[in-house]
Amino acid sequence: MRAWKEDGFTEKLAEWRSMPIPLKELTLGRMMQLFIILLPMIVLFFSIQYLSIASLREHIDLGTYGLFALFWFFYAIGIAVTFIFFELGHSSRMYTIYCFVFMIIAGGLLVAIKLTGVSVVLGLLRELQAGHWWYTAAAMLYAIISLAAGYTIIVKRLRKRSFITKGSIKLG
Repeated sequence: MRAWKEDGFTEKLAEWRSMPIPLKELTLGRMMQLFIILLPMIVLFFSIQYLSIASLREHIDLGTYGLFALFWFFYAIGIAVTFIFFELGHSSRMYTIYCFVFMIIAGGLLVAIKLTGVSVVLGLLRELQAGHWWYTAAAMLYAIISLAAGYTIIVKRLRKRSFITKGSIKLG
């Protein structure tokens, strides 16, 4: 909740803007940071899961599981771009509100899916096992479009964004 009170995102951006770093590079750098953090996490998570669950290895071949992991990697990229937009393009307070709203919506969707008795994870695994690789291809397309559109939108937003915080204005 510290982000609610202090505006660290804006202060950090103001500091970076005082340097000769173009907005495009700031945005690209943040997106590269996403990949640098997300890729090893995805590889580690899905490797541990596949190696530690014997029944998973018995029923799902490695190729299918690789497509499954890639699907979630691409999905995560697409979702993360919106978080980057709010992180860089808005105050810390707005970013915090966005995170809470996102969690409420995601939680509501998860509850609704659970109440219908559908398993997204098992359903996706079944579809990929049946050779329906286009689920992963669609997720990749979603990630590419999100990155391209997000990059453009974030740079435009940063051009209009104020980098002055309430705490940075000192009178007298």
